[in-house]
Amino acid sequence: HSSSVMDGMGRHVGSLMGPFEGAYKMKGCYSNPTTFFKKREDSYNTNNECAAFCSEFGKNIFATNGKNCFCLDNVPSSGKESAVSCSSTCPGEINKG
Repeated sequence: HSSSVMDGMGRHVGSLMGPFEGAYKMKGCYSNPTTFFKKREDSYNTNNECAAFCSEFGKNIFATNGKNCFCLDNVPSSGKESAVSCSSTCPGEINKG
């Protein structure tokens, strides 16, 4: 499985969202990180939710894969994959009502 890795840019850079609208930028598609600061599973995961979660720990690089949210210290140095491998929608985006 692959994860979309992004970095945060904005005022509160944990990457973004919640009450602090910011912006994040796709850094690439990578195989799932094996080294990370923190991981969370959430059936309603979105890029925005993951960004906000990681910002609570001062991490502005994060990765999403389905219901998984990874807070990273750095963009991975290896494991880059084709963007096609990271084209699935997060479950929180699908489950929005």
